[in-house]
Amino acid sequence: MKQRQPRKKDIAPPLYTTYALSDVAEIHPATGCATPTELGVKEAKDWVDHNQK
Repeated sequence: MKQRQPRKKDIAPPLYTTYALSDVAEIHPATGCATPTELGVKEAKDWVDHNQK
């Protein structure tokens, strides 16, 4: 039998690691909106500031 080859999504790194909402501090129960952590917001701002043209 052939061995199953790993799929691309199984070996790909996670996307949106610099996205501030990828590190959720809490989720508002009524609306389901995610609130990012302070560190996530700071890292996203630093990333944007660094990549300005």
